[in-house]
Amino acid sequence: MSYGVMTPDEAELLAMGASGAIFAYPSRPHEVSKLPYRAQSSIDNVEIEKRIYRRLETHPNIIRCLRIDDDAIHLERAKYGSIRQYYRKGGTATLQERIKWSRDLANVLQYIYDKNVRHVDICGKNILLDEDRNIRLCDFAGSAIDDIRPTVIAQDGFRHPDDDANNIIRAEIHALGSSIFELITFTCPH
Repeated sequence: MSYGVMTPDEAELLAMGASGAIFAYPSRPHEVSKLPYRAQSSIDNVEIEKRIYRRLETHPNIIRCLRIDDDAIHLERAKYGSIRQYYRKGGTATLQERIKWSRDLANVLQYIYDKNVRHVDICGKNILLDEDRNIRLCDFAGSAIDDIRPTVIAQDGFRHPDDDANNIIRAEIHALGSSIFELITFTCPH
């Protein structure tokens, strides 16, 4: 056991998030697994994420959920990682690509809203870039679904300045604008 989770066989730690750890597999290069930390709040957040992935099904701008089991969520691996990582490693994009990514982000948010899901933590660390250089939204741990309130908050620069927990839509629109700023300028607000 390491990282507060049971490390899967043949897995390598790829990233650590607020609710769990992401593991990669050398034998399965197109797959990652998300496992919750042992804290009950992390387990609860990942259970919400499982419920959300089941609801959202398939969308071209949501990272594809390959399968869900008792211990983990198994997801498609995005070739370039997060947009934030991509830019920090020197990645570039044309203005047309950045505009397309911004439009795709707005469209995928409309899709999840229509499914009664609110992401709440929209930002460059949760926007992945796949092998075809399409954006893929990820990390729904602690997001809002139906009447379940979110347990996560947006990071600084993406969180609405009023920080009104009762106005999720206004907060999401603010985070969308901040994320578009990051997609276009390669930098985080503030």
